[in-house]
Amino acid sequence: MYPHIIRCSFLNLISYYPFNGDINDYSANGYHLTLVNSTGDPSFDYPMYSNDRLSQTNRALTFARPNPDNSGSASDGVKLNYIFPSTGIGSQYTNVNTGSYTSTCGSGTDYLTQIPNYSIALWVRASSTSQPQYSSYFSTSHNPNIGYQYDVNNSNEFSINNTFQRVNFGPLDLNWHYFVITYAFDSGSNQGVLNVYEDGELNTSLQVANATDADELTRFSVFKIGQNRSCGNYFEGQIDELRVYGQTLSAEDIMILYQSEVAN
Repeated sequence: MYPHIIRCSFLNLISYYPFNGDINDYSANGYHLTLVNSTGDPSFDYPMYSNDRLSQTNRALTFARPNPDNSGSASDGVKLNYIFPSTGIGSQYTNVNTGSYTSTCGSGTDYLTQIPNYSIALWVRASSTSQPQYSSYFSTSHNPNIGYQYDVNNSNEFSINNTFQRVNFGPLDLNWHYFVITYAFDSGSNQGVLNVYEDGELNTSLQVANATDADELTRFSVFKIGQNRSCGNYFEGQIDELRVYGQTLSAEDIMILYQSEVAN
């Protein structure tokens, strides 16, 4: 079976990507991903489906950097996108047209969907403990000045990087880790709280007191997997079981989710 039922207090599932042989959304919302590669060759087959953390065949994605097409450069690879349309992703969220942008990703129109409270959960395994800074496994924009990304810092640590601060939460190793990032935005005070959980336990908590910074963390224009916001460095490793929730999960919820993931 694809998704398994997890019975706890969270229900607002925006998207769910089990990566069990495809890149479709199994949340019933239909936010399916699109494969984009740097060569322009539609037959290019990275990322590959691979064994997951439980050694189940074709139940995870492997991203290779560099990819074996011809150039072998650090910026050669693929990404998976769900680009937010002008109608946003649901009537409960605010959609903002921020106008045209031009960056190393190309040019287009940014339609920002603001999600004030959310949680992003995924399994990650690095296949190299030495990766270029900003190699990203999940990012929220095509513009380095908007949104944020989960990436690798210059000391080869997992981190969250946005326009105002970098939060580091552990060295790269070759093991599977379950990361859950939660965010809660208080519109009254224009402040936020960002929490990072690793393998079911709270790793880091950040109070975001600046109103501009706190608002910045609510903005999504894309779900992008395997590449950073500026369309530069690609992640080298495996990614599995990505879920995006439109609510801030509690510590108890996250432990239930982690234990269910480990058991299944």
